[in-house]
Amino acid sequence: MTDNPQPKTPGQRIRKLRFEHEWLDAKGKSIKGMSQEQLAEEFGLHRYTVIGWEKDRWLPGWANLGQLADYFKVSVQYLLYGDDSHTQVPKSGESR
Repeated sequence: MTDNPQPKTPGQRIRKLRFEHEWLDAKGKSIKGMSQEQLAEEFGLHRYTVIGWEKDRWLPGWANLGQLADYFKVSVQYLLYGDDSHTQVPKSGESR
């Protein structure tokens, strides 16, 4: 059995999270994975911005890092360095 390697760069982690993300379509059907275009639309960005992130051409800005972390329920530290538990610490008054 081959171990699934952990993503080594911020772009690889964003791509992995995008592929693993589950969301509901307009009819309420659960769908796993989203396109670069769908992720870009979610944040009001151009698709090429997401492509640049995933190809490690550039990093998301601080505001986008925070939004991505909240959206995918991970920490900014995970997005940048990949060295935490891959889950976000709940905000006060919020349960997991």
